Amino acid sequence: MFPINTFSTRLYIAMFPIAFLCSAIFADDTLPVKRIFNAVRLTVKAPVIDGRLNDSIWLDRSDWQSDFTQLTPTEGAKATRATKAKFCYDNDNIYVALRAYDSPDSITKTLAPRDECIGDIMGVAFDSHHNLQTAYEFDMTAAGQKIDVIHLGNFNYDFNWNPIWTGKVAIDDSGWTAEMKIPFSQLRFNSDSNQVWGLHIWRSIGRSKEETHWQLLPPDAPYDVQYFGELHGINGIKPPPLFEIAPYLSGQFKYLGDNDNPYLKQWSLLPNGGLDAKIGISSDNTLDLTINPDFGQVESDPADLNLSVFEKYLEEKRPFFVEGQEVFNYAADSNQLFYSRRIGAAPETSVPIGSYDKTLPPDNATILGAAKITGNGSNGVSIGCLDAVTKSGYEKVFHCDSTGNLLSTENVPAQALSNYYSGRLQKSNADGSTKIGGAFSSVERFLPSKELKDSTVSSAQTAGIDFRKQFCDNDYYLQLNALGSWLYGSHSAITRIETSSLHGFQRPDAKYLSVDTATNSLYGGAGLCEFAKNGGLFHFSLNGSYWSPGIDLNDVGYLRDADYLKQAAAVGLHQREAFAIFQECEVVLGDTLAWSTGGERIKSLAESFVWAKFKNQWQTFIKGVYTHPYFDNRVLRGGPALYND
Repeated sequence: MFPINTFSTRLYIAMFPIAFLCSAIFADDTLPVKRIFNAVRLTVKAPVIDGRLNDSIWLDRSDWQSDFTQLTPTEGAKATRATKAKFCYDNDNIYVALRAYDSPDSITKTLAPRDECIGDIMGVAFDSHHNLQTAYEFDMTAAGQKIDVIHLGNFNYDFNWNPIWTGKVAIDDSGWTAEMKIPFSQLRFNSDSNQVWGLHIWRSIGRSKEETHWQLLPPDAPYDVQYFGELHGINGIKPPPLFEIAPYLSGQFKYLGDNDNPYLKQWSLLPNGGLDAKIGISSDNTLDLTINPDFGQVESDPADLNLSVFEKYLEEKRPFFVEGQEVFNYAADSNQLFYSRRIGAAPETSVPIGSYDKTLPPDNATILGAAKITGNGSNGVSIGCLDAVTKSGYEKVFHCDSTGNLLSTENVPAQALSNYYSGRLQKSNADGSTKIGGAFSSVERFLPSKELKDSTVSSAQTAGIDFRKQFCDNDYYLQLNALGSWLYGSHSAITRIETSSLHGFQRPDAKYLSVDTATNSLYGGAGLCEFAKNGGLFHFSLNGSYWSPGIDLNDVGYLRDADYLKQAAAVGLHQREAFAIFQECEVVLGDTLAWSTGGERIKSLAESFVWAKFKNQWQTFIKGVYTHPYFDNRVLRGGPALYND
């Protein structure tokens, strides 16, 4: 039997009647009345993008809209500073004009890198698919800095997306203005003659922390794009024929500097070349192709010293994988069914060498080619298919004697020719309140040597299905996930997985686990269930998950830990209306319990926090956590579980 936590049990008992009542109300939900903005087709000269709204189309006082509503500090209140917006378009671009009324001396202008939200900001977001799930956002700071981001749903965002568009700002006696020119080629939409897009317009005032919306997006809404207003009036345009080919030639100068291997060249010049292509196969679907892609200009990962037993999760920044990655997203308990950083990664195992030998391992696996189809349809269907092939790699070994004299050199296989695949399909209903989907990912390796066969699995597959339902005016939601993994390889390769720090089948005190050195496969499964209320004054969440000892996503996905059952519960009050000296406040109580599948309690904590914002915009935050005794079955990396008092 598993230990029982009294607080958690009482919380579940208290929540059960509410959960039962709300789960019975499963009718379609109604969203707030949506505001409509009409774009104007250009019949005059296109505006010059200089930030100054002195073009004839902007001087026309018609078709402007204002009446923004506060999100913060007072949700639902009228904006203290007026904001106006207008849209026009031609066959190739949509033009945006934004005016923020303010005292010129009070505007916060802070220079910062692209995509950093700081100072005064204005922007727009388009759900051009009109699928109520994803959107493209374009913002400008008062200092003239661009911000572009993709809305992934559930208030998740991807700032690594960098489309091509033009934006300028200017400051005048009435405040500041922003002007944008966004090519239709940077958006995805259907071929309907009369377009209807989701639309969001917002403004942030840096000094007062006031954020206002043209159509208010409730902060406790489960998905922000659902609550967008609508942009009408874009008629007679067609998705631009998308056919782009970008060949490249490059050279890499590599200097090894002071190295303890005297047989390495101190410098080398490596020529390189490849091809990128993008093809629009329909109005909703895009095909991306790449041959030997060059990621030399991609921002490097920050330095990180990881002394824990858990693998570090790295953010994807390579353009080929960034664009459209929201379609492939399948997250469960902070784990990912598909983790694109596996493709082209450095080898995880080293080749065996002698005591005096020296080596030069490959930096990473070369991507020979990759193809990707992504699409978001207005019918609520999103689809993604990706296939990539990576080249086999060799580690150069310098065999030396005890005095350091070179005896011979050898190229030893360190990476296998591999094929990666990921597929994702999801369908949502008309208002986005119900979603159901599935995903499948795999990697197949062609292992050329006994050393690689003994250390690397030859085949790995993962699959999952997911379901989400929002109801009771979208205040409540139910989330269900089920997934599994299948690994195949030599006996020694599977044994290596079983005895890794992720699984620890060899732990001497884990009587429910055993290492099977005669098997050539490993299977595992997982399931998650979450029921929550995140709207209104009172909110709560109840969730439970199960991850079997044998589940392993890490050949093509990301799995932080396995072999546990977890339950978590939280209740809270979030007062968003001002009272007494407070502008807003929140109080939350929660607990988390986890056990290994053998019954060891591996996590047990109760926590609470109080957050308050005062009417002068000062904030305070107090958090308390009490951890009960538990067993850490990972820290000794295959040794017995360590008791933590």
